[in-house]
Amino acid sequence: MNFTTQKRYETDGSLTEFSATVLSCERAGDGYDTILSETAFFPGGGGQEADEGTLDGVPVTALAERGEAILHRTDRPFPVGSTVHGQIDALLRLRRMQAHSGEHVLSGLLHSLYGSENVGFHLGAGETVTIDTSKRLTDGELDRAEYEANLAIAQNRPVRVSFPDKETLKTLAYRSKKELTGRVRIVTVEGVDVCACCAPHVARTGEIGQIRILSRMSWKGGLRLTVVCGLAAYEDAKRKTESVKSLSALLSAKPEEVADAAKKMKERLDEELRKSSLRAAAKREETLRALREREPTEEPIVLWEDGLSRKDMTEYANELLKKTGAFAAVLTVENGRIAYTAASGTLDMRKLAPRINEALSGSGGGSPSMIFGSADTTKEKAEAFFRSFAPQENDKR
Repeated sequence: MNFTTQKRYETDGSLTEFSATVLSCERAGDGYDTILSETAFFPGGGGQEADEGTLDGVPVTALAERGEAILHRTDRPFPVGSTVHGQIDALLRLRRMQAHSGEHVLSGLLHSLYGSENVGFHLGAGETVTIDTSKRLTDGELDRAEYEANLAIAQNRPVRVSFPDKETLKTLAYRSKKELTGRVRIVTVEGVDVCACCAPHVARTGEIGQIRILSRMSWKGGLRLTVVCGLAAYEDAKRKTESVKSLSALLSAKPEEVADAAKKMKERLDEELRKSSLRAAAKREETLRALREREPTEEPIVLWEDGLSRKDMTEYANELLKKTGAFAAVLTVENGRIAYTAASGTLDMRKLAPRINEALSGSGGGSPSMIFGSADTTKEKAEAFFRSFAPQENDKR
């Protein structure tokens, strides 16, 4: 039997409680699918998730359309012919209507101002909206559209729903992402937008609260905008205000002067970094010069220096190899452990790596000529080990 559910959400987005007669209730997997004579539950579609709520206090876990009927999935059945009370999560419905209606306002203005089409819409977690545009718009154009959208909200324009007949629809200029057949629902934001849409909407734009474009990025020849509206926009502004307050305290600057204070701090840090880099370069050259001036020796050479990079350690080890017939080790501290680079021109360092790591409680490896590793030991123990290290005959290459 084909059932028809009266879809109350289509004409009244503010309706979050209702009573209805159970027309059908069938087993479906681990639950039951119930068809009601009417419903305020939006089953989802057009980029928006389904409503959440209860029937007689029982959670509705899923919603779906079957022809002209709406299926309400629950974990318990309801007697056919009985009356049930539906309760929708009103706050979630409001947040989603603010987001979706705000998207209509902004998309309508992008279309009327710049001829840009909305080619993709998604309402995600936290009621964050993504809008894909058909054109790449400048920051100035987006700023103007955002202002005009908030002006339309402040003017509290009416939002109307209609179901034009086929002849009327042929003469109506409206936005739609695809060709539509059958009964078409049109949502009109007075003076701003006319769009085919299946979702619940606010009755007037003032309920949207505000619209903010958070970010923009290039996307398939157009832009992908990230947008928040209403309570989600308030929450975003609240988080950012708290961040500015924290930065204001850290920088000892007034909230409105935080950007300038941060810029000055960055300039100071950049200058310190430049000076530090120059000092490090000078120290590296001084160390290399000292290594090149060392007298040759047959003993192992061990060099310790703070703050060395792996590049520095490799360069120093290669210089040390020119001064010893044995092998060389360069040590430093890295992430709280002793980091080492050990090299030899005659020994197979890859063979020696396991013995070195066992003695120093370390790990590492590399090539026959040079290995890298780190050890859970002290500077003194590492230096003493490498200075006294005696390779065996079979360690040679």
